[in-house]
Amino acid sequence: MKCLSIQLHPDRDTAYRPDDLIQHLKTIGRYPEIDIDQDKPQYVNLNLFTEDLNALSQQINTKVLEDEHLGAWVKNVSVIVCEGDQGWDNYILLWHYDKDELADNASK
Repeated sequence: MKCLSIQLHPDRDTAYRPDDLIQHLKTIGRYPEIDIDQDKPQYVNLNLFTEDLNALSQQINTKVLEDEHLGAWVKNVSVIVCEGDQGWDNYILLWHYDKDELADNASK
């Protein structure tokens, strides 16, 4: 079982709340494990577990990032990563609200 994590930084954009995304995920059949770091409560981590990371990643792209209502907000407030072949030792950055981070990652 692999994990895809959506880390939300909701203070970056207050148009929606983490609960809005959680409800949206449930409507597409995904029920995230919700992790709020006690040391950094301003971040909310939504962990989604799957046997097929490619299918989950595609679903997140099409049903979340491209959603006409939540998509722009999620892009503004999230970092999305998933486990690589060696777990979190070689994670894959799928999205970052800071486009410079995405560019740096793509050049590696």
